[in-house]
Amino acid sequence: SIPKIIGHRGASGYAPENTLISLRKAHSLGVSWVEFDAMLTLDGMLIAIHDETLDRTTNGHGLVAETPYKQIMQLDAGFWFGEEFVGEKIPTAAEFLAEAERLGLGVNIEIKPTYGKDIETAFAVVQLLQNYGFNKRMNLLITSFSMESLAIVHALDSQLHTGLLLNQWIIAWHDILEQLSCVSLHLNHKI
Repeated sequence: SIPKIIGHRGASGYAPENTLISLRKAHSLGVSWVEFDAMLTLDGMLIAIHDETLDRTTNGHGLVAETPYKQIMQLDAGFWFGEEFVGEKIPTAAEFLAEAERLGLGVNIEIKPTYGKDIETAFAVVQLLQNYGFNKRMNLLITSFSMESLAIVHALDSQLHTGLLLNQWIIAWHDILEQLSCVSLHLNHKI
């Protein structure tokens, strides 16, 4: 079962978000599940990053969707959080999942499609899970604000649990969850 408390982007209050050190910190704090954001680079690599731009959480600039992975893997994703995190890298989704599996953690993967990449990003997530067998061995929940992404996930692998994220209240939420075969609804805490 999915716990009430899941480490957000690892343990983002204690370490730079969506990094392996943040994931390990969440584990050391006793969290049993973590969440991370999955987004595609220019060349189709699925990486762990929240923003569509590189500016806030790395020493890089510009859009993730317009930057090749070879360039992203050289960026520093830790310096902004503190001196002890200098040199921390943006992990691939595969690296994040492999480390979570090693630590025995459940994972909430949030599909973060950049503009117009809803289907492509969902496809990449399911393909990654199937290719590495994570979908057979790990406790997973796939969430997204994109209903299109969630529909693709369910169409490709109906065994995967999905959840809908909402920033605004929708009266027909229950009907939408049924249509998408979601097991959970995740609301902005301000609603």
